[in-house]
Amino acid sequence: MVPSEFTDTVRSAKGHESAHGTQPTRAANFLESNAWVLRQIVETSPLAIMIVDAQVSDKPIVYVNAAFEQLTGYTGEETLGRNARFLQGEDRDQEGGLILHEAAQNQVSCTAILRNYRKDGRMFWNEVHLAPIRDADGTVTHFVGRQQDVTARHDAEQALARSEARYHQIFDSNSAVKLVVDPRTGRIADANAAASDFYGYSREQLKTMRIQDINTMTDSQIRQAMLQVQSHGRKHFEFQHRLASGEIRDVDVYSSPVDTPEGQMLHSILIDVTAKRQAERRYRSLFEQSNDAVFIIGLDGRYLQVNQRAAQMLGYSVEELTALGYQETVDARMHADVERVVARLLAGEHEPPHERIVLRKDGSALSVEINTEVVRDADGAPLHFQAVVRDITARKQAQKRAFELALEKERIELLTRFIQNAAHEFRTPLSTICSGAYLMTRIDDPERRRDKARQIETQVSRITKLIEMLLTLIRLETLETLPTHSVNLSTLLESVSHRCLTTYGDRPELRINLHQPLPSIDGDAGYLSQALEQLLDNAYRYTPPDAVITLEAGMRDSEVWVEVRDTGPGILAQDLIHIFETFWRHDQAHTTEGFGLGLSIVRRIVQHHGGTIDVESQVGQGTTFRITLPIAVTDVSQSG
Repeated sequence: MVPSEFTDTVRSAKGHESAHGTQPTRAANFLESNAWVLRQIVETSPLAIMIVDAQVSDKPIVYVNAAFEQLTGYTGEETLGRNARFLQGEDRDQEGGLILHEAAQNQVSCTAILRNYRKDGRMFWNEVHLAPIRDADGTVTHFVGRQQDVTARHDAEQALARSEARYHQIFDSNSAVKLVVDPRTGRIADANAAASDFYGYSREQLKTMRIQDINTMTDSQIRQAMLQVQSHGRKHFEFQHRLASGEIRDVDVYSSPVDTPEGQMLHSILIDVTAKRQAERRYRSLFEQSNDAVFIIGLDGRYLQVNQRAAQMLGYSVEELTALGYQETVDARMHADVERVVARLLAGEHEPPHERIVLRKDGSALSVEINTEVVRDADGAPLHFQAVVRDITARKQAQKRAFELALEKERIELLTRFIQNAAHEFRTPLSTICSGAYLMTRIDDPERRRDKARQIETQVSRITKLIEMLLTLIRLETLETLPTHSVNLSTLLESVSHRCLTTYGDRPELRINLHQPLPSIDGDAGYLSQALEQLLDNAYRYTPPDAVITLEAGMRDSEVWVEVRDTGPGILAQDLIHIFETFWRHDQAHTTEGFGLGLSIVRRIVQHHGGTIDVESQVGQGTTFRITLPIAVTDVSQSG
């Protein structure tokens, strides 16, 4: 209900307004005698009305009407006695709030828009009209606030502002030359800054001109082009435009109709292609004079155009060659690869220069290098292929001669090093065998003879092992494809570790950690066992009896990994880069056990399985070898 204080204020306004004439006095008399009318107007108003007490410091709300309750979701009981700021929630730092505060301080009317929050937490934009109410002495006793939800209007204004900003960004601020043309008269309705820079006219000057003033075509041709755009029949044109300086420039124009408050207009984007046209003319000259063969090839593989050099290279006349396609001039064994190249080019990928075998008219083969690219239209659609073909017969012959020479030199060097290293490894045991055999012929003591025999036996075993390792290394070096089958890695690792325990015992301790389940791999179980046994043999030879060796395996993504870790003396950093080299040993005097072949064999086995081997070592702490191998295809598909 309307508070009595408000009614009393209206009554007191009678004396205050009487000095201003009879009409205000009559109004005050009417309201005084008919206060119920005022009450009905306020309470039934569709606008939300709020009255606050101006004479209390926090200006509490003393009245709200039903429309206010409906707008905010708060009842009168929940609202009375509170400052209207509570409708702002935590969102107090608003420009509209400052406007209302200053108006209240200055006791003047104002209008402000605030973000207010309903009882259920929903935000709405609230337009508040605040006005002071004075008593007969002119003292402000209350403020009345008339409020309405303007969210829809605010959102529409913001959308319009965003639309105008986008237009400004797309049209005014765009670096492309843009014009808006009235198709009825040819009048340039608008032009952006880029257009002003291009034509040499100010925007104001351009807006006083017609498109006919800059287009070199006739009026009838221009009108016909604009009609084609309006009917959506065509959007791309090649024109010549005249600049303010009088210079003529080649332009590509892309136009489309747009609806505006002034009617339908044509929005045009212009691209200066003068340099492109000049380049095309230069290209035509180079096409005919090139020392390389140039082919223009249709999307169906037929030759559309060839230069004289292309005809000469393949032994045809130009007319004969343009009646053919690549299928008749490229070796049939390469057709599938040509189709793959075509697919990649059409997909937008880059294809580097590649070699082909082409066939001349007489059937002879010719080695060539081809650089192919797709030529597209202004819309990006492929038009044809352009191939530049170079005869590389002489280059191939020179490369072949150089490669035989280089290969022969490398083979001689490898063979020399191999023979030298192998001879060195054989020399020591053979020397022991020879001296032992010699002494056996001169020793009568049976025990000493048996001792020499054991020494000879040991050295024979050493030579036998060396021969076996050399044969394995040669087989791996000459092996092109490794025959493979599915290998259960868990079973293989368990078998290898069991053989090592049988051979070396439990000192040092061998710890086995297999992360289950391990997948199968495609490979050769014998070679893989040999590689793992070699790594474990190295670990046993360099690990103290009271230390630990760890064999661990697991899976990551599409790979399986196996690690062999020892706690031996470690390997110096400068030696790590050599450990996989054939016959390389840290002990160059060869006084320690081994031939320098084991890790070379391991690396070649891993490589034949499509895997990698890495090593990490810290001096005084130990060494870790890590092998990674691809999982079998069947296991990958099942795990996926």
